[in-house]
Amino acid sequence: DWSYEEIEEFEIRETLATVLSEITEKQQKGNAIVLGAGAGRIVCELSDFHEKVFAVDNTFTMVGLYHLVRDEWVRFFEINELNVLKNKDRCVNRVAHMRVVKDNVRPEYYFWGDATSLPLLDCTLTRVYSIYFTDVLPLTKLLEEVDRVLVPGGDFVHFGPLYYHFQNPNDMLTAEEIEQAFVENGYDIIENRTVELSHHRSSASMMHRVYNNWFFIARKQNGSVFNVTDETVYTLESEIGYSAHGKISIGEDESEIAIEMITKDGSKYGTTELILEAIRCADGILNFAQIVRQIELEYDQTIPVNDLEELKRILAELAQKKVIKIIS
Repeated sequence: DWSYEEIEEFEIRETLATVLSEITEKQQKGNAIVLGAGAGRIVCELSDFHEKVFAVDNTFTMVGLYHLVRDEWVRFFEINELNVLKNKDRCVNRVAHMRVVKDNVRPEYYFWGDATSLPLLDCTLTRVYSIYFTDVLPLTKLLEEVDRVLVPGGDFVHFGPLYYHFQNPNDMLTAEEIEQAFVENGYDIIENRTVELSHHRSSASMMHRVYNNWFFIARKQNGSVFNVTDETVYTLESEIGYSAHGKISIGEDESEIAIEMITKDGSKYGTTELILEAIRCADGILNFAQIVRQIELEYDQTIPVNDLEELKRILAELAQKKVIKIIS
């Protein structure tokens, strides 16, 4: 990616020109992330079109290489065992380096990690780029995290084949099934077409791959923004489950119990008895303040203000997911 060979540069230019289509002014003023960023060349190029571009990869070698080419010239060899015309092409000396270090491409923006558990707050990104990556993780694991970090009006951008790198055939979705999954989760389809492009073509080899890449943009709808106040009246809209587990230690008077709440779409929340009580008592008649007062009387204790604010935030998030319904 960082050798600036003309053939490879053509692939990069074509990929960028494609994925940057339909980008909005609002998205350009916001932050983005590249999933499975590899050596990071695409990250660097996309930085001209966003405030910040974060990157994640779970391979230490790739993360390390990205940091290395920022500071020095990295020499490596391209080895070709088959389909070689000339003797000199069996082992080609290459050099990788970052020609221009940009102010908004900082080392701390590229982190080693899991794309299904990003160290970013909710609704902080205007674009999520999945370039040659959507087929690396099952969509059932990826979509929830994409939806969490995207702002309303933000885009999920896929470019590449669906050449699945896992074994479960149930997760090997067609492009049509992926499109439907986004639609069912409140996304508008902005782009859905194919782009034929060579992949990792080299002047030293007689062989390369050509993918009929699927190019797909799903835009998160500008849904309602829910705000829970003391006067808010709400009720349970869809089924919600919970589980509790813990331990009792020898010599300890109290046991440690952790409660996990599970929504109908499979989302899981670490929670407390307060949250469960606030949902259980929701009857569509009492407002938030009245429900809190009822809980305080039942447990004979005053709920701290900070806990109440956190409770309001969680209820608003559950309303966004249509787990509870705001009446007024």
